[in-house]
Amino acid sequence: MFELISFFGLLVSLLLVAFHRRNTTDNIFLALYFASNTFYALTIQSFFTAELRWIVNLTFPYFILLNQNSGVFLWLYLKKKFYPNLKLSKWDFLHFLPSIFIFVNSSPYIFLNLVEKTYYLDLFFKSHGANISFPTLFIEYKYQTGYRMLATVGYSVFGIINFLILFRTKKLPQLLPFEIKYIVGLLLVSLIYYLSSLFVMYQIGDSIVRKVLMETNYAGLFIYARLSYFGLIVFNFFFPQIIFQSLNSTKEPKVKKSNLELDEKVLPNYDLDAIERQLDEYLQTKPFLKPGFSLYQFAEETKLPSHQLSYYLKVRFNQNFNDFKNQLRIEYAIEQLDLGMAKSHTLETISQNCGFRSRTNFVDAFKKITGKTPSDYLKK
Repeated sequence: MFELISFFGLLVSLLLVAFHRRNTTDNIFLALYFASNTFYALTIQSFFTAELRWIVNLTFPYFILLNQNSGVFLWLYLKKKFYPNLKLSKWDFLHFLPSIFIFVNSSPYIFLNLVEKTYYLDLFFKSHGANISFPTLFIEYKYQTGYRMLATVGYSVFGIINFLILFRTKKLPQLLPFEIKYIVGLLLVSLIYYLSSLFVMYQIGDSIVRKVLMETNYAGLFIYARLSYFGLIVFNFFFPQIIFQSLNSTKEPKVKKSNLELDEKVLPNYDLDAIERQLDEYLQTKPFLKPGFSLYQFAEETKLPSHQLSYYLKVRFNQNFNDFKNQLRIEYAIEQLDLGMAKSHTLETISQNCGFRSRTNFVDAFKKITGKTPSDYLKK
């Protein structure tokens, strides 16, 4: 049963990578998050199952570089969702330093022969986790075992606090309703999983509990962690829009040509003034700065049919959606350039802040709208 759950965990990771939207990394970090949790669960199962200890012999301590960074991958995913225009900096990679230290500290195990490795694993297995005496470089192995649980709980709590602050201050980026539900659910289910795992680790460290376990087994104790891990994996299948991100991004309803051609004989009876009032308020949040902003998202977030939006843009601005979106982005870019943003930021950074996925697209759109390239505009 546990192996089946692990299979689904790996499946979720593979699907997230296979169907992630081009030029985005949020689902890559999410895939790494689930992969790290799955390999960690398999590793723990291997430590306490004699038939699976060959997995530890084969992968320890290499899996540390993945397993110990579950919390980091979770935070990087949240950062890409909460701050879509913010690029990762070199300081973000400092989050990986603890796992690198733990890996280096545990590296002597790599150079042991099979007999020696088996000896340490047997010692650990027969003592039901009481004797964690793997060879290390700096500190005893037992002092680093709790880091992952404490770190992941910390990252989960920090993610929840960050979400609440952005939500209450109305600084949360324009996310679709299902994205908000997914993020909230992911944080809560993850926190439950890590707290249950922390509880299991605490119980194993208790000498009285360990004495009872030595006379029975760990099945009853691990049930809490396994159930919460199962919930973490199954939770994803309720959000196919997240897993199949690239398919969802292209799922934009087609607008019939007759709605755009303004046939004088058959004019749609839309209240354009009401649509304009609604869009004026909505556009103040600058959703067009979000990379990948689409007509589908425009319709979802305004609760207006896409064909009405297309008709409105054609009547009021004589533009299609992409031209309208680029017009707003370039107007925002010009504001930034006039404020001197180019003195401290490259054009590539400015283009990304405006929602463009490449510098080339930004320059082409800028020239189409202003008749000048950004560089020429700055020379005025």
